[in-house]
Amino acid sequence: MYHYYPTRQPILIRETDLRIVRRLPVQGEVTAKVGDRVEPSTIVATGEQQRRPILVNVARDLGLEPGDAEDRLVREPGQAITEGEALARRRRGLRTQTVRSPVSGTFIRFDPLMGTALIRPATQHIELPAYVSGIVEEVELTRGVTVRAVGSRFYGAFGVGQETFGVLKMVGSDRQRPLGPDQIDSRSARSVLAVGGTVNAAALTKAVQVGVRGIIVGAIEEAELANFLQVQDGTLWRVGLPEWKLPSVSAALTLVITEGFGRMPMAPQLYETLVAGDGMQVSLCGETRLAGGLSRPEIIVPSRTAGRTGEETGLPIAALEPGATVRLLDQDHLGVLATVAEEPRRQRLSGDLVLDALAVTLADGQQLRVPTANVEVLV
Repeated sequence: MYHYYPTRQPILIRETDLRIVRRLPVQGEVTAKVGDRVEPSTIVATGEQQRRPILVNVARDLGLEPGDAEDRLVREPGQAITEGEALARRRRGLRTQTVRSPVSGTFIRFDPLMGTALIRPATQHIELPAYVSGIVEEVELTRGVTVRAVGSRFYGAFGVGQETFGVLKMVGSDRQRPLGPDQIDSRSARSVLAVGGTVNAAALTKAVQVGVRGIIVGAIEEAELANFLQVQDGTLWRVGLPEWKLPSVSAALTLVITEGFGRMPMAPQLYETLVAGDGMQVSLCGETRLAGGLSRPEIIVPSRTAGRTGEETGLPIAALEPGATVRLLDQDHLGVLATVAEEPRRQRLSGDLVLDALAVTLADGQQLRVPTANVEVLV
């Protein structure tokens, strides 16, 4: 009986064939061919993406009536304009007010009734990297490729930052060790640092300064993450109704948190996977999304024998069966590892609530009954 939603794959998949799909957001040109060996930085496809036109409220910014703003334009419709270049000016006493273009592109037209200028941003050139080391197995015409890689992949609980890659450097040998700024120097540049414990805002800021590409940690305090991102505490990751999504936030590096918020150490299996990949070039993405398509932060660690040939193995399916190792997700046991004692079945847990639940056994022998929605298969 399978109960893991929505991918039905374990959080951790070790030493197996991985198919990494790389797709352009628009139609373009695929430059890689079937059988090509690629590295994470190899460009496999390119494209040109049109961006939405932008409205600039010239009248409001100059403090004029809409009909009076057109005479203040210093650019003609149809002309190219660069980011920061003057679009309109107004002299007020000894001071000159200037409205500047927020992007480079083309000034399309001016609306005298609204006092607004419409600017079409320049086409964005997109280069799609392979992201992982491997062999191009399939090519989707005008869209992208599928890369076959051999290695381990696991998901984090939360993250920020885009796709990146770098040489993995484990900091210390203690799974509960935190990462501090004193452990980061110029030798960490262009690498991915990993610790089993926590990280603070000072260390993240130091990592940005020396050019670290990514950081993998077990957990982080909410206040430390908010401080690093310079946002209001808790506004980015609190789940609300009717839907939740991570607002756009600029992160100067990619951060993947495997367990969640607080001070929990990284799960032993995940930590061991990183230790085994120490010195290898890993790939990671911190994007976290629950609305508009599910996306969890991920880490891909290549196998040290990735170049070998042999029988292919498919991705395993996660099953909540007796003996399976699971991680609890409820607030009281977040990040706690347990073993499935009984398969899920429909039952009444508390009050009139009837749902799918299963029995799990903790490391100290305590047995709990928890909803299937509050567990995920680890391996």
